[in-house]
Amino acid sequence: MFTGPFKASTKISLNDLRNLNKLHRSIDGDTFWRLDMPDTWVRGYNENALWGRWNYPLGVTLFRPA
Repeated sequence: MFTGPFKASTKISLNDLRNLNKLHRSIDGDTFWRLDMPDTWVRGYNENALWGRWNYPLGVTLFRPA
């Protein structure tokens, strides 16, 4: 996952970048985090109080049997 690209003169706050629910101003305009795939952006959303931490529903959702 990545966000950007940013202008070289942009002052980046790491605390702001940790927020997956916030738009970040990049060279191309406002953007969310994205994946290294064409036209694929990530906007994290979870109403769970444990958001950002591993929990049972997240683990089951991401489970991929071999």
